[in-house]
Amino acid sequence: MIKLVALVTFFTASFSLAANNLDHKHHTHKAKAAIENLNLNSGHKWLVDSHTKKMAMEMKNSFFSASHANLNSLNKLGKTLFEQKDKLIAGCTMTGDAHGQLHVFLQSHIPAIIALKDADNYQDARNQAIKLKGQFALFEQFFE
Repeated sequence: MIKLVALVTFFTASFSLAANNLDHKHHTHKAKAAIENLNLNSGHKWLVDSHTKKMAMEMKNSFFSASHANLNSLNKLGKTLFEQKDKLIAGCTMTGDAHGQLHVFLQSHIPAIIALKDADNYQDARNQAIKLKGQFALFEQFFE
């Protein structure tokens, strides 16, 4: 339980800080945009635990089934993804290098979710949605 509290505290502090310092040069429509320090496992995808796989698929399904038509719908999507992210973190049982690579991925993914949830204009929300779309594709390129 202490480990979980420490992990949640770390993510909350790190990603709140990161959300305020988003690197805008990485906005792209292409999934090939790299996340710094995210690597394959000797040329192969990292294996994730069943919970992480389930939650990643749930988040992707939420993203692609949601309306992206206006600010309100994108903010609502951000809130949904934020809650799902909390469930992903709470139930993760991964360890080792695969877990480390998941953290690298989440260090880019979570600030985009927060920015989508908190966006105050449609263009900013849309930019975060585009970033998240690419990140969902990256997840599938690096994890299975």
